[in-house]
Amino acid sequence: ILTLVLGFVIVVLSFIFLYATHRGTGFYVIAFLLIWFPLEAVVLKYTPTELYSIVKYTPECIAYFLALAGWFSYMRRTGNLLPSTPLNWPIALFFVISFISLVINWYAPSTWFFGVRQLLRFVPIAFYFLFAKFPIYRIRQLVVIGVIMMGVEVGIGIFQYISYGSLDGYLYASDSVTVGSQAFLSGTEQFWQPGQRVFATLGHYQRLASFLMVGILMFFGWIQTPQMYNKTKKWAIFAFVIAGLGLLLSYARSSWIATIIGMFAISLFLIQDKQTVRRMITITTVAAFLILTLGLVRGQVTGILDKPSLSFSERALEAVSFRSCTESYEGYGRFFFIV
Repeated sequence: ILTLVLGFVIVVLSFIFLYATHRGTGFYVIAFLLIWFPLEAVVLKYTPTELYSIVKYTPECIAYFLALAGWFSYMRRTGNLLPSTPLNWPIALFFVISFISLVINWYAPSTWFFGVRQLLRFVPIAFYFLFAKFPIYRIRQLVVIGVIMMGVEVGIGIFQYISYGSLDGYLYASDSVTVGSQAFLSGTEQFWQPGQRVFATLGHYQRLASFLMVGILMFFGWIQTPQMYNKTKKWAIFAFVIAGLGLLLSYARSSWIATIIGMFAISLFLIQDKQTVRRMITITTVAAFLILTLGLVRGQVTGILDKPSLSFSERALEAVSFRSCTESYEGYGRFFFIV
């Protein structure tokens, strides 16, 4: 009981502190989180079990408290519940669908809560940017920190690839952990061949790919902006190519597809550059034709399944393999997984 009371007091005091000082400390908290979250998985791998819950959840709670403090400050300052943003309706729809899922499947509400939290853990930070309205020079500083972290992750990932996975044993966290005798966090199995699907310090190739996807779309927007200085554009092109290489080496198909869709959306709806859209359609069509032709020649289009060692073309073709669509995900098939 004493531990719970002390924990509650710490939570309340932390929130009051962040509420009172968030306009001054918010930038430094966000900068810390930008550095922390990419390194979180590898730090937790070497964290003693008795400290695991503290190390894992403290930075996340700080992020939530900061967003909550910014929200209260925003409501007091403007009298509005939320700023008008395109994020509002998709997130509201997400909660409606997730609640329907809870009612239909009727599993434990705590499971539902932690599942939603896992999917939306970074969304409050996006809203905090809207609440805080950082000056442009602060935004630039945060972007620089983010780009540096992407460079670190890509560098580690490339070294993983060229060293045939010699770093994987030091970076991949597969151990299971019991937190507070209540929550059991199961480890994950590295089923792929070491060095083939790079993940750097993020613990899984899908996480690295999602991280790089955000950077690639940001760099792509800079490259397509006419007002951007030529020197900045050259650096953006270089960063785009390096991050793109890291994304390809991750073998994460969903992030490949999301990146292509994102670049189409930026060109078509934001920049409205039809010439770039036509070029992207041509490049995507030619690449898909070459991969499909290679699969037909090897007879792999319909029968390929995910396995520990896949070539780049095989990984791409596995997305349209009939056998993969019906037999993957422990025999349930991809269609079941999507639904």
